[in-house]
Amino acid sequence: MSTLAKRFTALSQKLDELSGRPEEMLTELSKQREELRFESFDLSTAWEIGCKIREIGLEEKLPVAAEIRLGAQVAFHVGLPGAAACNDAWARRKGAVVEQYLDSSLAVGVSYDQDWEGGFDAMSKLSANDYAAHGGAFPLLLTTGVALGYTAASGLPSIHDHALVVTAIAAVLGKF
Repeated sequence: MSTLAKRFTALSQKLDELSGRPEEMLTELSKQREELRFESFDLSTAWEIGCKIREIGLEEKLPVAAEIRLGAQVAFHVGLPGAAACNDAWARRKGAVVEQYLDSSLAVGVSYDQDWEGGFDAMSKLSANDYAAHGGAFPLLLTTGVALGYTAASGLPSIHDHALVVTAIAAVLGKF
């Protein structure tokens, strides 16, 4: 197992352990959001992140689709064996949450589940056809706080989609 795949597995396990403890989960997600920021970002950076997702996915035989968007532009997209068109739609819906809230789709979902009866779908007043507050999309932020877009994945359990994206971003930033 490669170092990258080991990091993905370790982060998946850590998030699994936090899944029943929303306050601790939100603390971890907030830490990720603050630490995983770029000094600069271009299409080559998007390509690197996407290739890391693909590398982990192929090694671990993960049936995922992933996309990276910079504004309206799709900067990277991949569908791995076992992924389906619905995974593309889920990734886009998770990404829409990032665009709306400038936070990870997992953090938004956990926050709504903790604070509002009925969670995101009932309380956000946003169309479930367009938005999905489930793990798997993460904002692409500069150190200045400027939001550039998002990286999203779909095909695994929500927390593991998040771990896949965060592992790839952290690897490109040299944060692991």
